[in-house]
Amino acid sequence: MKEKTFGNRVAALRKEKGMTQFDLAEKMGVTDKAVSKWERFVFSGYQLYSKACGIFCVA
Repeated sequence: MKEKTFGNRVAALRKEKGMTQFDLAEKMGVTDKAVSKWERFVFSGYQLYSKACGIFCVA
């Protein structure tokens, strides 16, 4: 079973909403490469984490 991590959660929520990495990146004000990194468990920045939670309506 795959461990639930921030990256897994971002990918799952993004796909659930029918968004591409590019779509999410535009809403976050970052590149699609950054979203790809987050989904591969390379994440930094509380402000971006908070913004992602707001986009997906999760805490």
